[in-house]
Amino acid sequence: MGRPRRAGELSYRLEFDLVAAGQIPGMPDWAFRVLVAALVQVKADPYQSMPLRSEEPDDRQVVFGERGLVTFYINKPARLIVVYDVTWTG
Repeated sequence: MGRPRRAGELSYRLEFDLVAAGQIPGMPDWAFRVLVAALVQVKADPYQSMPLRSEEPDDRQVVFGERGLVTFYINKPARLIVVYDVTWTG
């Protein structure tokens, strides 16, 4: 997913808002590991994810596993990704 980072290029920082953080407890361990793997890829290149709306290109989401969806906002100047929704339907 995405392009390799160039030398000296930093990945984005990742934060969860309170709502998203509260959606993780109770998720099966294996689903949490898949979520973490997806977010590692998002941190490296967040624009390889799906935009929610064309008019808001920094609001994005990515599927994890077969039943998960994580939604986040990219603050490009701060190199920050804020996760604001984690949906797991398993």
